[in-house]
Amino acid sequence: MNKISVDYLYQQAMDFIIEMLLHDELRLKDIPTDLRVTAPSVYTTALRISRGISCRRYVKDITILCDDILILSKNFEYRKRLLEKLEHSLTLHNYEKDEYFVSYKEDIPKEILSELQEMRGIRGEIIRSELGNF
Repeated sequence: MNKISVDYLYQQAMDFIIEMLLHDELRLKDIPTDLRVTAPSVYTTALRISRGISCRRYVKDITILCDDILILSKNFEYRKRLLEKLEHSLTLHNYEKDEYFVSYKEDIPKEILSELQEMRGIRGEIIRSELGNF
């Protein structure tokens, strides 16, 4: 009898979830939090889909991402990756003039905004350091 590894089963489950998201048969809110937070690709797929559907749906999915970030401890390995997903989601969209999106951005929890600002500062220092090497 062949043994199937847990990693293989996990990857098959993630592939199935991604496929369901792509066909709009599953929404980000339907995926259990403990599974979402360990699979950043789920957010990527869900946000790409929702971004193409409507601003309100996109904001709902970003809200879920923010809520998930807030429940994770600061030293949880995926928190930084989720913050990076959020940063990209806040800049890569077509809703910069949509009042609903603009209003939402103003209401993002201060803890998350602070961490995003810190990440940007660290990146800026790294870039300046690298440029100084040339």
